[in-house]
Amino acid sequence: MSNYTSWPFKEAEKLAKHTEKKKDLIFQMGYGPSGLPHMGTTGEVIRTIFVIKAFQKITGKKTKFIAFSDDMDGLRKVPSNVPNPELLKKNLGVSLYKIPDPFTLHKSFAEHNNQKCIEYLKKAGFENNIDYEYTRSHEMYEKGIFNNILTKIAQNIDKILKIILPTLGKERQKTYCPFLPIDSKTGIVHHELNNWKIENTKLFYEINGEKKETSILNGNCKLQWKIDWAARWMALGVDYEMYGKDLIESAKIGDRFCKALGYTPPQHLMYELFLDENKQKISKSKGNGLELKDWYKYSPKSTLNYFLFPNPKRIRSMFFGVIPKTVDEYIKELKNYKIQPKKDSIIWLMHEEELPNSDFDISFNMLLNLVTVANSKEKKVVWEFLKKYDANLSAEKFPLLDEMVSSAINYYIDFIEPNKKYRIPTKIEKEALLELKNILEKIDKKNSAEDIQFHIYEIGKKYFSKENLKQWFSAIYEVLLGQKTGPRMGTFIAIYGIQETIDLIEEKLK
Repeated sequence: MSNYTSWPFKEAEKLAKHTEKKKDLIFQMGYGPSGLPHMGTTGEVIRTIFVIKAFQKITGKKTKFIAFSDDMDGLRKVPSNVPNPELLKKNLGVSLYKIPDPFTLHKSFAEHNNQKCIEYLKKAGFENNIDYEYTRSHEMYEKGIFNNILTKIAQNIDKILKIILPTLGKERQKTYCPFLPIDSKTGIVHHELNNWKIENTKLFYEINGEKKETSILNGNCKLQWKIDWAARWMALGVDYEMYGKDLIESAKIGDRFCKALGYTPPQHLMYELFLDENKQKISKSKGNGLELKDWYKYSPKSTLNYFLFPNPKRIRSMFFGVIPKTVDEYIKELKNYKIQPKKDSIIWLMHEEELPNSDFDISFNMLLNLVTVANSKEKKVVWEFLKKYDANLSAEKFPLLDEMVSSAINYYIDFIEPNKKYRIPTKIEKEALLELKNILEKIDKKNSAEDIQFHIYEIGKKYFSKENLKQWFSAIYEVLLGQKTGPRMGTFIAIYGIQETIDLIEEKLK
């Protein structure tokens, strides 16, 4: 019986059993460069890395990861989050790799998005002993790498149609052809063909009453999506590929195509799709999801992998508000791993034996509040507070904490500062805050965070009763910090400083 409990290792064990006789294994993910990569793309990449690392640990076999860009597909709609939309509108239906780049940075719209995806791959961890190859669909077709599979599909066209046609509506069945001819002059991908037939590797068809013919080889045609996906598996020998819940039927049909042509389909893992803050599906064209650059701006890089680790079959919302909690949970997990290492955990998959130094008691939420009241957006000022609290802390010794400081400043500027709303305290709240100020003036400046927290609780019980302590803490947060929630105040005051807290109370009670 296996000792592994985490899903990447269970996936790896199943894959190892099914591929015992294979020496090297191929993992793949697909990306449609019709829009900028979003977290769905990133999630598939990072989760596949988890399975690759688990598989390598279990078997010791070599692996290769292929990122396949479907840049030969025709543009179906104009994304809402790109410049020069009129340029894209003029190129609807044209192969993505033949459309000019609206960002004016690369030779095509597809290549701009491809470069973004490659950038994400590197940041996601592919520089760490993961052999990967970024592959563009048009190059694979034009170089003839798919020719054998294309020929085999043509030879077995009746089998292919028998699988796909029953899944289509009656009108679509009339013009459906597995091969999509590409106009050599306009670059338009033709999806609806009349009176078509295949003879050897030649496609004969009609469009708008005009008879045409073309070779199905060397990039003159591309395959319809579902058979195209399966063709990649067959041509490249793919052993493992994940897919989102919206592609369940496509994956099932792809597997049937493989079997019909005498190939073994890859092992799959279906994952749930990410939702945005409004519980809407994240879309490349809408641009309503977090981009990788956003997560890295507001959070240490490693926390994204941590967020993506839990059961991928569970639906989750992903938006800026999840970041603070994720950072603090990640730090807690690091500390737990040091006490009790678990070799199939997310921490091992991310760091193996090279753990970041987490020997500090500063939470991300604490840093957010420190930045709030310190009235400074400079790292140097925040670090001065931290060093005053604990002289052992430094950016050099704790690079993770230094990342957190930068992230907290960025997060504060964009999400907290614009929404800060202080309120005037009630009479009883003012009396309680004044007593807190008086106690802070009398206590030893070296008092621990726990000592300060004790006094805060006692004041709360005195003025609000033990049952209504929440009202007391809400008053502290809303009056002093301008927000609905906040940190553990004993620790916060110890970090921010007793005199600084006294000054803050006096300022807010004027």
